[in-house]
Amino acid sequence: MKATKIMMKSSNSSNSLLEIDSIYIDELCRLIKKEELYDKIEYENWKVNVDIGPYYPKVEGVISNGEKYVKSVPNDSNVDNLLCLPKVKI
Repeated sequence: MKATKIMMKSSNSSNSLLEIDSIYIDELCRLIKKEELYDKIEYENWKVNVDIGPYYPKVEGVISNGEKYVKSVPNDSNVDNLLCLPKVKI
């Protein structure tokens, strides 16, 4: 599955993974809350990659201070690849 867009919690321009509200999964044709995606990756063994080539980084689940979220596997970039996806507003 491919993560292709993100929706932030608020309209601020924060570059924090914790500020991501939802991630658009192409194959589902919908946004999915980051906590739900965490559960799907960790407990249902979903395989999700960030739709940024040529390497398409894997998405993994993380818990920090009790908050579930997801991030991409690190590469040479200084910014998590999820934060490089287009942002959508609803």
